[in-house]
Amino acid sequence: MIFLTIPFYTSLKIIRAFNSVRRKLPGWREEHADEMMSCFIWSIQGAGPIRSIMQIQSWLNRGPVFCQLQRHALASKCQPEYINRLFLVALWTSYVHGVYVKKKGPGRANTALYERDCDSTNVWNAVLLVKLPS
Repeated sequence: MIFLTIPFYTSLKIIRAFNSVRRKLPGWREEHADEMMSCFIWSIQGAGPIRSIMQIQSWLNRGPVFCQLQRHALASKCQPEYINRLFLVALWTSYVHGVYVKKKGPGRANTALYERDCDSTNVWNAVLLVKLPS
């Protein structure tokens, strides 16, 4: 269930981007570009960000790999570590999106989009924390 949220979320972003083109309200090009960039940033979570988080966790001797080593490769006992990695990847992605917003410069639509993404990230991370097995 949790893994389906990112494809669903990026699909919504693509729909929003196409709607901005279809409506052609003032500032539609910038809105379209920002939505597509946000969609791209969120859609590549499985590539670089998860490897970066995995590397940071390995430097700290934390994460699912070390949990599995301690539990004889039994991944089902390491769900909190996997959920923690999902949480950290979402934070990493929010940070990258924030860098894009900062580099792009001040703009009400771009900042509002970033704030909306941060709000949804916080909601999904809260769901992840509630779902942590005890």
